[in-house]
Amino acid sequence: MNYADFTKKLVLPPDFEAPRRLTYEGLVAEALDRSHLDDDVRGINASIELIQRTRGGAWPTGPVAEEEDFADLVWHEVEFRDAFSFSYAVYEAGGPYIGCAYLYPMGRRTELTAELLDRDVDVSWWVIPDAYERGLYAKLYVALQHWLTEEFPFGAVHYSRTSASQRRPRSSMPEDATCASPTPTTQMGWEVEDIEATVRELRSRSVVFEEYDMPGLKTVDGIAEIERNYPSKGTGERGAWFRDSEGNMLGIGQPVGN
Repeated sequence: MNYADFTKKLVLPPDFEAPRRLTYEGLVAEALDRSHLDDDVRGINASIELIQRTRGGAWPTGPVAEEEDFADLVWHEVEFRDAFSFSYAVYEAGGPYIGCAYLYPMGRRTELTAELLDRDVDVSWWVIPDAYERGLYAKLYVALQHWLTEEFPFGAVHYSRTSASQRRPRSSMPEDATCASPTPTTQMGWEVEDIEATVRELRSRSVVFEEYDMPGLKTVDGIAEIERNYPSKGTGERGAWFRDSEGNMLGIGQPVGN
């Protein structure tokens, strides 16, 4: 069956009300509405190439006018009210506008396929160039993971982003290659000499690094200190992880010397 013409409506409990304000570690998301017009127009028009590169999709094709954006914001308001989609303007706490985040039904902007039928919501986001340079694109991704877990009833989330460095053309795959399902364990790793420089380089190519805060594994700006790993090379390892376009986990590591 071809699902490309279908949109999978968000399934919500009858009494669910989406939060109009979300906070996480210095980021604040507000339900997107017409009051954000000035910030939104400036942000979009300063970020067109970056939005196209990191969020993908058919929008924006060029600079937006106030009248056009006002109509879009009213549309976002109505969809939020009717629980068809939830969109947010994102700010630094007490500071400037940095971008937007969108929680859409599957099939709205990502073509629905048999493999995506079990996904409950399509999440995408973008930030302005200054925020991107300061690592806030990755931080907003972490914030969205937190909000989707703590504030929304969705069980299976599709994080919709584009990255040329994470995509591999089908023609480059061996003829006998199979497309495995995404897996939470690391499928491939690389040893690097300078993990911080490597993380910076990959982020400049729109790679988003995972963040963890759990017993035995805590990342700071995407990098974890791991004791007693690589015993033949030193006292430990510094590691960082990211996902490829199919959702498989990839890692980079730098041994820590004695």
